[in-house]
Amino acid sequence: MDYEKFTKMQNDEFEFLDSIDLDKYLINNKEVYDIMQEIEKDYKGKFYDSFIFNCISCDEFIDYIQKRYPKITFREVINNYVYRMEE
Repeated sequence: MDYEKFTKMQNDEFEFLDSIDLDKYLINNKEVYDIMQEIEKDYKGKFYDSFIFNCISCDEFIDYIQKRYPKITFREVINNYVYRMEE
């Protein structure tokens, strides 16, 4: 996909998000990816290609939510795991 097409699709996706009420999805301690999946499920077929988040990443969605709902904050959790290699 070329840059112009990508940019247009992304703008269309943000405009679609502007047109829907997101309050019911913004629940404390809910993962952003899960919120995005619920929106996809609830609005399937109401946006072209049936997917709303073709061109919007989780980080871009977080930025969008913070601009639209200034009182909402996000917390990033990073997990570290230990793996022992076989000797």
